[in-house]
Amino acid sequence: MDANRLLVNVTGAYASMSSYRDDGVVIQKLSTAQGSVPYVTQFSTVYLKPNLFRFKFASPHPYPPLAHVISTHICGFDGETAYLWTQHHDKPAKVRLEARFGMAVAGATGISGRSVNTIASLLFPEWMGIPITDLKQAMMADDEDFEGSRCHVVRGQSPGGYEEAIWVDHTTLTIRKASRGGQFPSEEIRRNIRVNEPIEAQLFVRPEGIAER
Repeated sequence: MDANRLLVNVTGAYASMSSYRDDGVVIQKLSTAQGSVPYVTQFSTVYLKPNLFRFKFASPHPYPPLAHVISTHICGFDGETAYLWTQHHDKPAKVRLEARFGMAVAGATGISGRSVNTIASLLFPEWMGIPITDLKQAMMADDEDFEGSRCHVVRGQSPGGYEEAIWVDHTTLTIRKASRGGQFPSEEIRRNIRVNEPIEAQLFVRPEGIAER
């Protein structure tokens, strides 16, 4: 299959979803005096058509001895307002309301290891564009088995010029894994993917926090 055609098919698969859920991790490498150490961000995604979205992620402090200090973030859209909610360890939670959903996603991009963009852009292309279809020199690599799923593998270059690869499930056309190069290389893994299942709208209520400008 042609790589560009596959990516178009992937965008179509996500556009047709009435709901979506997953859990996953982003694994990055941090340089320390003792060498390279893994930096793991855990996340979960929940979506209900037409526009309810909640992406929660938690990251440890980048200094290894302070790894027990966790920052939790939620990037979401409650049907009316886009927001970015943040709580650093045991400090009071803060919430920043945004005029556009894309601004909330942009605020969460770096701290989520870019993982917030992966599915949000596929579910809301009219608000964000679709980065995976912007891969340059996209080409098919050999198929691979990944955590029990047979996957197409597409490799190419992002608009920023770094190497990127995407693992796409043969059957569901969902993204199971993404590998990104650049200054902060990362590996993003998505598990427990559930599509078109009932989801309670109550899950998307904006969490409370101190208003932040």
